[in-house]
Amino acid sequence: MLVQRVLRSAGLGVLAFLVMAGTWAAVAPAKHDPIPLAVAGLERVSGAARFRPLAAIDQLTAVTLVIDGISVATDAHPGETVAALLRSAGLDVGPGDRLSVAPDQSLVPGLRILLDRGFPVTVVDGGTPIALRAQPGPVGDFLARAGVVLGPIDRLEVAAEGPIVPGAIVGIERITENTVTETIPVSAPVRTVAEPDQYQGWQQVAVAGSAGESRITFTVRYVNGAEAERTIIATEELLAPVAQVLHVGIKPKPAPPAPSEIAAIITAAADKYGVSADTLLRVAHCESRYDPLAYNGILGASGLFQIIPGTWRANSVAAGYGGASVWDAVANANVAAWMFSRGQARQWACK
Repeated sequence: MLVQRVLRSAGLGVLAFLVMAGTWAAVAPAKHDPIPLAVAGLERVSGAARFRPLAAIDQLTAVTLVIDGISVATDAHPGETVAALLRSAGLDVGPGDRLSVAPDQSLVPGLRILLDRGFPVTVVDGGTPIALRAQPGPVGDFLARAGVVLGPIDRLEVAAEGPIVPGAIVGIERITENTVTETIPVSAPVRTVAEPDQYQGWQQVAVAGSAGESRITFTVRYVNGAEAERTIIATEELLAPVAQVLHVGIKPKPAPPAPSEIAAIITAAADKYGVSADTLLRVAHCESRYDPLAYNGILGASGLFQIIPGTWRANSVAAGYGGASVWDAVANANVAAWMFSRGQARQWACK
């Protein structure tokens, strides 16, 4: 009978250890590695080997440790403290734990230690998740016990006075502000001058203009280390911009002549100067699609053959069309034909 009682007590001890080990693994914080507990027959390999079921020892000489309602006992070692006992079980008391006695209290026979490990809570602090444990109460009190301090402009994503609940995710946006001064360019304004004698789409820069510079002081707000917004608090002009003056045509464009009419004008000009009509027709179609009012604002190229202003001024007079408009289909075609007859065909990219 005595052997049976001993075996029964040993079997209950093994079961209690397995339950205790599973409970500790579930409630212990993620940052602590639990001490491994292996059971092979009645062999145990860990610091937890000194713990046994209450029935296995004399309760009058033992220290009882109750973890979340599960009780185990051990003999009190002379000079050992409560904190040392918990460490031997692989347990660290965190801010979310509730301990019934002071950690530095010495162990004495018959001492009963209650440890309530709380429930799991995640704090996402500045984008970094941290696994903690909490006791029931307001969120603000939980953060204070956990040592989480909010800055003067940090933002808590839940109400501080609201309750902390199991599985809660408490987000904290860490916010900082800084003053930044930068020198930035200021674009030149554009002043337009209407030219009633020029067709719409025509433009000419009279004054190029130039950019200025300003010194701008910002308040820059960072949320979790990333810039979120800027607010201008001071502006100082270092260099005033110079306005660009742009002349623009406002005269409505008439409907273009029929292609056959344009072809006849170009052919007549080619015959007049003894150049290839096919070549002139091909170049004019490539340059303007036979539009006598075509305009390229980049170079100012104009008319059927897209002649640029300087070239027009020099060659229109030599060809006998001084004073004529570059938009005049007859004048444009004849000046181009004259230039082809003088070996200036290389001025056109279209061939």
